[in-house]
Amino acid sequence: MREFFVGKGFVDNGKFILGGYFYDNANKTYVADGVRALVYDYPALNNMKIIKSTATAGGIGYDYLHTLDKDEEGNHYFVVSSGKYWTGIGGKSGVVRIKKGAADFDQDYWFDVTTPVGKQVCLMGMNYVGNGIAFGTVQYEEMMTSLRDRYKNIAQVVKMDLKNKTVTVMKSPLSPVGMVRFPMVFNKKYYTGIAPIGGEAAIYEFDPAGDANAFKKGLTLDGGGYVQVQLIAPHPVK
Repeated sequence: MREFFVGKGFVDNGKFILGGYFYDNANKTYVADGVRALVYDYPALNNMKIIKSTATAGGIGYDYLHTLDKDEEGNHYFVVSSGKYWTGIGGKSGVVRIKKGAADFDQDYWFDVTTPVGKQVCLMGMNYVGNGIAFGTVQYEEMMTSLRDRYKNIAQVVKMDLKNKTVTVMKSPLSPVGMVRFPMVFNKKYYTGIAPIGGEAAIYEFDPAGDANAFKKGLTLDGGGYVQVQLIAPHPVK
């Protein structure tokens, strides 16, 4: 029996568009046949239909990571996680787009993140910074043998150019994936926690204007590898 697990969604132009992924409970495996989302009339939340892209195969908008964002023009971008250890079957992970006011995938837009990295990676999350640039985290599936390996040093920050479809692997430390479920964009910089097993955990600042070395370590945290920062937010006053 296939079950649909709901992910993140957004409201635009009288529609509620909801991401998620399918799972086969009997066989204990992800089911990925293209990329699918649910569309409802809003606010009535009826007349549900399924929209599909065949650009790759995987789940989109996973619920507890930052997997949905929008640009200055109001276009929405969903993270597609196609890893065999994360909502997919080992295909190419990347980004799909739904244009402002539309209620279907932009079939002319597919940003393959796996191929430019040159390794079998799964994109886990993404935050839009501005001017077409986003930062996210990939997990290196070739370093994994099971889902539990995501608690090892198998993840790294990447910079993504959503317009030109290029990827820069930042030379930041490897760490377990999902250490920060909601990184922060503030003053056109990207902030996330990196907590390597056996290393020093810290909050890092990434500059979208720079190269693969354009980051710096800030506040240090206790317990490298075991610190899971749920949310980073600016000071409410300062």
